[in-house]
Amino acid sequence: MLSLPTLRNVLASVTSPPRLHTAILFTPSGNIIAQATNNSKDNIRILVGVASEIWLEVGSQGIGMVEGELGKIIVLPLYRNSRTSGPARTGRSHFRSTSTSMPANGPNEPPLLVALNATDEVDWAELQIKARGIVSHLAEPLAAFGDRLLPPPPPPDQHFPSQFY
Repeated sequence: MLSLPTLRNVLASVTSPPRLHTAILFTPSGNIIAQATNNSKDNIRILVGVASEIWLEVGSQGIGMVEGELGKIIVLPLYRNSRTSGPARTGRSHFRSTSTSMPANGPNEPPLLVALNATDEVDWAELQIKARGIVSHLAEPLAAFGDRLLPPPPPPDQHFPSQFY
């Protein structure tokens, strides 16, 4: 069973307010799974929206990093993968903690993303180490959920019945 308090504790373990103040686990579509922050719900939603956009723009690089009005934001994926290289197709699935060539959307879209938000004083290297630590820590336990964490496939193209043409 997925324990949300445990996920929150894992995320909280890397935060160090007020410098590194937010850690969030969410889906690429913006559904928040767990969070460790003192931010308001509105600020969390804004951060998840920005992090999702970051992932859409630069996710094919395997990591997203942006510095702006919200401070520094880093986004890393949790990918589902088979024991062989490449996207999972058969066999026991597991999550992997790094990516070098997976696209940010389509059939290889990660089921989950991790985002950290910090002030400008935090080094990018520190953010990367902490984000990779979370991803590494969560990869194996989340593998037990296999395909249940994958986004559903897109619906097939539906055409109007011929009587409407």
